[in-house]
Amino acid sequence: MSWNDEYPEEDDLKDLREWNAKDFEGCIQFLKEKWCWEDYFSLEDGVAHISTGGWSIHEEMVSALQENFVWWSLYWYSTTRGGHYVFKARNIKEDPNDI
Repeated sequence: MSWNDEYPEEDDLKDLREWNAKDFEGCIQFLKEKWCWEDYFSLEDGVAHISTGGWSIHEEMVSALQENFVWWSLYWYSTTRGGHYVFKARNIKEDPNDI
């Protein structure tokens, strides 16, 4: 179990807000490194299950990511009560004009 209980730096939140929409895996790995509890975060077969556990640190990171409209629109799959989010990877064309 990881105990990364330091509040995210403003630069980290800014990075999430501006994350490249084509980089699903990089963004998910970045979040995973910042997440306080390993048991509340999984990635398997391109599907990320993330639970905030009501932890304000996690809530703020998810909120910052939600402000990244293009990334969120491409990968968000569902949210359930209790702060559980599911994101699914998808193939994005390499042409930068496609997004």
